[in-house]
Amino acid sequence: MNHKLFSAIGIFISSFVFLGSWALSSPIGSSPDEGAHLVGIWCTEINKSIKCNNSEGPSTFSSQLSGDESCYLHDADQSAGCLQIQEEVYKELSGFSKIKYYNFLNNFVSDNIIASVVIMRFINVFILSVCIVFAFIYLRKDIFVGTVFSFMTVGLPLGFYLVTSINTTSWVILGSIFLIPYIYEIITNLSIRTIPLIIVTMLLTYIYLGSRQDGILFLGISIVSSLPILAYKMKNFNFFIKKLKNKNFFILIVTLISLTTLYLIYFVSIEISKRAGLGLYASTQNVTNWDIAYRFTSLISGALGGWGLGSLEVDMPGVVSISSIFIFFSVIFISLGKSVIHSKLTLMIYAYFLIFVIWIFLFKSQLFVGQWLQPRYIIPIMFSLMSTSFIGIKQDLDKTFISQIKIFIFLSTACFAIGQHTLLRRYTHGLDGLYLNLDQNKEWWWNFLPISPMQLLIIGTISYFTTWLILLKQLNSNQQLIQSK
Repeated sequence: MNHKLFSAIGIFISSFVFLGSWALSSPIGSSPDEGAHLVGIWCTEINKSIKCNNSEGPSTFSSQLSGDESCYLHDADQSAGCLQIQEEVYKELSGFSKIKYYNFLNNFVSDNIIASVVIMRFINVFILSVCIVFAFIYLRKDIFVGTVFSFMTVGLPLGFYLVTSINTTSWVILGSIFLIPYIYEIITNLSIRTIPLIIVTMLLTYIYLGSRQDGILFLGISIVSSLPILAYKMKNFNFFIKKLKNKNFFILIVTLISLTTLYLIYFVSIEISKRAGLGLYASTQNVTNWDIAYRFTSLISGALGGWGLGSLEVDMPGVVSISSIFIFFSVIFISLGKSVIHSKLTLMIYAYFLIFVIWIFLFKSQLFVGQWLQPRYIIPIMFSLMSTSFIGIKQDLDKTFISQIKIFIFLSTACFAIGQHTLLRRYTHGLDGLYLNLDQNKEWWWNFLPISPMQLLIIGTISYFTTWLILLKQLNSNQQLIQSK
């Protein structure tokens, strides 16, 4: 038990470090809509900081909070070093969305925006690292496999960039990766030992719902898609074991569950359609089904590195997107070959929602790909799909799959290093020049940190690879850290 506990501590440290390295790889205001999120966080409580106050009349906020005015935005050749000389002005506050995410992060607000944002980013990194440890400790192997691939590979590079930022999508991603695997484990092995997992699951539900205004839709997609695998676990309860021996009762239960699932799929689809229609006011175009079909796959590939990060201007090298796409679809196809029928049904429902969300948003809003719907809006569904992909696998992991995992480790580590190097190069030098050594003539915006861009890259990559090695050892093991009773 001691060496397993040591592994749990190691997985927390290594995951915290590699995620933390991404949290420091981009400057203030760089993530999508970060200016709006910064204003929402700071101005949730007026006068808590000089950066958002109404001491001299109407409420005003500092331009340092508004990412829309950052000097480096939309120009991939401009480094973030210009932030140090950018003039600060105050603008009148017109309004912002009030969500739990903003209220929570407002606890870490101060007059020092840089220090506050770094703390907020590392709060998100800490929460994700804790969730990884709980997955490592509690999840049975068939649940653990998909969860591992979800947080280690689907996030390259867009997911890592978002989950370590203060973008509201960070909390949606947290819920989409871990909530259903945790619930499934609780239902499967309900006992005193799962009490800590139940508490964390309740907190994850709060995070999911408090992330953003459409958090409830993503939660609905996760719950509805997972009904086949969750319903299958009913046979673990004595009442159902006895009743299911009655053929008529079994047929009745299966029929009720099927009808309920279909109705909930319909209900969630209707709610998504209502949300999609909100974009129509901004469109003066005629977007046909052919236009949607023509650009459809670009959103999937965009979530896996095919689109730029930041304000879409941080283009990743082709090797990153190609490798990430290869890993994602390879793992999905492998899981389809190993999983049982209820797992396949769950994957099919997730796939339906992934396709439906893209299609209905584009058709109802009459906006082209990228004008409103971007890869960051669908990546939570892709995380969820991967997390549940191996639940109920028929057999234990064989040597062939372990060998395939080693290939995925190599590719994903290369993606991690190249992706993070590109992100750092964009903000320390600009993408107009090729710099292998990022410490050369750097314009480093974290001058208060005793670390250079290259040191950050090396430490992050080593930590990511170390995390994989610890996880691979667990995947090779036939034991759980905490044994079921």
